[in-house]
Amino acid sequence: FNARDMREEWRPRWEPEQKGSSDFRKQWREAALDAGMSPKPRRRWTPPTYEEFLSAVHSVHGANGVDGWAASELKQLADNAPEIMKELHELLIRTTRQATPQQLVAEQLWWRVVGIPKRGASDSRPIAVGQTIVRAWSKALAPWLPGVPEGHWSGSGVVAAAVDWLASPGLAGAEVDLAKAFDTTPHEIASEALAFGGTPEVVEAWILATWRAPRSCHVSGDLAEPLFPTAGIPAGDPLCPRVLGLVL
Repeated sequence: FNARDMREEWRPRWEPEQKGSSDFRKQWREAALDAGMSPKPRRRWTPPTYEEFLSAVHSVHGANGVDGWAASELKQLADNAPEIMKELHELLIRTTRQATPQQLVAEQLWWRVVGIPKRGASDSRPIAVGQTIVRAWSKALAPWLPGVPEGHWSGSGVVAAAVDWLASPGLAGAEVDLAKAFDTTPHEIASEALAFGGTPEVVEAWILATWRAPRSCHVSGDLAEPLFPTAGIPAGDPLCPRVLGLVL
């Protein structure tokens, strides 16, 4: 089993064959309208303030990202070198405003997706490891995403969802496992759900650009040609639970 074997295994998941991206967008929009949902106008984007960015930085957790920074180091930078942090804040605003998704994808590696073998199964689970700075900036952009519909708890944690479920009237309940939901969501459907809810175009472009970074399969020193995903949203992105909630 080499890197090319893995590439062929994951290619249908991340580069699924489809009639056209417009079909996905059209079908999702028609389903939303049939369900009684109404599209909202695009909001005008106002960049997160420096204080809002710092708040996002201090709420980021996890190990080192692909930029080499640990969350604790980024917080120390904010505490001890505020001038550098302010410059980083300005750079992120300029990047979000000016760069096209194509430029962002071509020039940066935002996420590294690692295949972890599942215990007792031949399948593997993709784990997303992203840049710590990008995770913090995405978290600062969260207020610009539409709110999830009533009864959805995406991004609010399992505890809130469990309490709401237990408080609901009824004699029985069911849990549905959305197998590979993050791994198989088409980007065009997610994009349509964001646009339908009034997400500013620059925020939508940032999200799509970070998701579409090339993904390479690497096995025991063997590296295959990169895949350019049109499906699969990195589960490590702080915005992904909210986006999946909007899609559902």
